[in-house]
Order: sequence, then C-alpha cells, then structure tokens
Amino acid sequence: MNELVSVIMPTYNRGYIIENAIDSILNQSYSNIELIIVDDCSSDNTEEVIKKYNNERLVYYKLDTNSGANAARNFGIEKSKGKYITFQDSDDTSEKNRISEQINCMINNNVFWTFSSFKRINNKKSTIVPKAHIASDNILDKLLYRNFITTQCILGKREIFENIKFDTKLPRFQDWDLAIRLASKYKCYHLDKVLNNVYLQNDSITKNPKKGEDALIIISDKYSDIMNKSHMARIYCRIAIFQMLQDKDATMYFKKSVSMTNNIKYKVIYSLYKMKLLKRVYLAIKK
Repeated sequence: MNELVSVIMPTYNRGYIIENAIDSILNQSYSNIELIIVDDCSSDNTEEVIKKYNNERLVYYKLDTNSGANAARNFGIEKSKGKYITFQDSDDTSEKNRISEQINCMINNNVFWTFSSFKRINNKKSTIVPKAHIASDNILDKLLYRNFITTQCILGKREIFENIKFDTKLPRFQDWDLAIRLASKYKCYHLDKVLNNVYLQNDSITKNPKKGEDALIIISDKYSDIMNKSHMARIYCRIAIFQMLQDKDATMYFKKSVSMTNNIKYKVIYSLYKMKLLKRVYLAIKK
C-alpha cells in the first residue's frame, strides 16, 4: 500500500526549532507523503528556515493574519490531497516508522483512524501517554474522563477530517475535543507504541491557565449530554484549579465538583483549597 499521506504542520514563531520537526517527517520510512506547513503569520525567521528546504514533498503556506493553530490545521486539511491525513506540531518530532506503523495498524484493524502512544518530555522528565493499551470499545468513555491523545498521534482517512474539523473557538485542548468527536462517530484503534516525542516549551499555550479555564468551560458545556457525573466532577475540579492559578475565587466550581460524586479525592482537594494550601501543593507537584 502506497497511498499519499498528507501531514499538516501548523507553526508560529518556531524558526529556532522547526527543522527537527520537518526532518522527522521528510525522513519517514513511508515516503509517499506531502508535508503541508501552514505558517500562522510568524514574525521570526520561520519562513526563511522552511524555504531552505529543496524538497518537492514540502508545501508552504503563510496566513495573512494570526488565526490560531486550529484554523491553520483546518486550512491545511483543505489544501491537502492525501487519501490519509495526519498531523505534526512544529516543536515536536516523530519516530522514523511512525506513518508506516499507523497506516498498517489502521488497515489491519479495519478502522477509520488510529492513534499511537507518545513520550511527553518536560525538561529532564518524560512520561509515556497512555501507559497501557486501551481497547477500542473503551476509548470514548476514557476520553470523556481525561485526554490521552495528542493531535500528531492521530492518523485517519481523509473523509473523517472533511466531516469533523478543529474547533477554532477553543483556545486549548483542541486535541481532546477532536478526539472525542472522532471517537463518538468513527471506529478507531490504539497503537500501543511510542511514535511521537512531545516537548513542552516554556512559551507553550499549556502554561496559560486563563486559556485552560476558558477551554474547559466550553468543553463541559459542549459534552454535558454525554458526560456522566464522574466525568463532570473531574472537569469542574480542573476548571477550579485553573481559576485558583489566576487567583480567582474558585469556590463555585470546587463545590460543583464535590456535588457530582462521592469520590473523596475531590473533597480533599476542596478542603486544601479552603485552607489556602492547594496552590502551594499543586505547584510543588508540577515542578
């Protein structure tokens, strides 16, 4: 099987690191690819770095205005030609056999899309996500509780991305939102192999608690009809923590979290918050 695979790479001001991501795609063992780089109106030397590549498989677009990674990905999907579509972030890398492994997995398991495990790297620490294989019939339920799929671990048939686009209103957790909607409609398979390296940057959007709060409120409203009380308790607790990190009053969402379930964990977290100890404990754990 040698069908064309489109790889969509959004980027913004990653001139200092994007070569690693580009090389990891152009050097894939699966060679029939097109790498579509969508520059979200960078102000650094990103364009200069990309244009040094003399490779007919690389296609470069630069947006006129900064529109966000979700809009850049949607633009890339529209411009792509492949029978299969996957993604690559411009500050991360893929293993050499990533695309070939995922294509074979999808075909062998007769599914519309697949996702691999990945290594999340934060300074000197690294974590494998997810830690174990997840059965296909259990993916959606686990996704509603927590996310374990990053965008660039997803590879699927073109039609699913034509039907389900990235939500441009989400300031964060776009990978989680997309995975929920894909898993709700299309059969998928978890390839339990680490095929991506995800590096947490100091200027990453994941460091912004306001965007985290806003995104989780959107997601909690969006999926309230399919989330159970356990799912909602966790998401309300996370909203409250993001509010706490901004020094906002997080009482309402902590109370909502506790009211959803008898799980002692949320009661302990709320108690620590009321004693003004939670922020210190949380930041110590995250170091």
